Amino acid sequence: MMIWSHFFNKESIGYVAVPYWGIQTKIQLITAERLCQYLSQTFAYTRNRQKLEFLNFNDLMTGIHNRRGFYHFFAIQVEKRLNTKGYMILHSIDMDGLKYINDTFGHKEGDFAIKTLAQGLLAAGNDTLIAARFGGDEFVAVEFIEEGEVKSGTQFREKLLEYLGRINQTSGKEYKIGCSIGSHSTEFPPLMNVDQIIAVADELMYSEKSHKKRSSPRL
Repeated sequence: MMIWSHFFNKESIGYVAVPYWGIQTKIQLITAERLCQYLSQTFAYTRNRQKLEFLNFNDLMTGIHNRRGFYHFFAIQVEKRLNTKGYMILHSIDMDGLKYINDTFGHKEGDFAIKTLAQGLLAAGNDTLIAARFGGDEFVAVEFIEEGEVKSGTQFREKLLEYLGRINQTSGKEYKIGCSIGSHSTEFPPLMNVDQIIAVADELMYSEKSHKKRSSPRL
């Protein structure tokens, strides 16, 4: 048995095994080697393409979508639902006290807080949720609700804050991870474009954050 390894960025990604009785001449050996080289190049190309596609639509730190990914997948979902009835809820989320966490405990802890909030978005939404990090500590998430299904922005808020509460209780960190949330619901298909809907949710979120700042200067 002759075995050739396939590597991608020094990582072994597989093997090709050829029995000795399948190689009877030097020409057959050369052909087998060339086939393995071709397979390695194909695997490397596929891995590179998958990585580039991921980076194109996803935030490297959190793993959820980036701004481009949000608009891309939002457009796909809208296209799928053009002839259906229902509604959508868009949430604007901004972390509370990230500067305090970074300045007091270091940027590594700030990164932990950002990633925790991102995972909280996924835990709080339904199966149609599109969650994205728009930059820094700013996030946007949208849920598509089928006709007859009952769901509100309050449910998303409660699940997200419950998730963060569990992390705060068990993480052993000296700080609490919190956020301000603004949610706007609209029938489907929406009469406003997505940027207008985000602007409405942003206004609600900033209103909540402004209220919090009056009682806590760390925000």
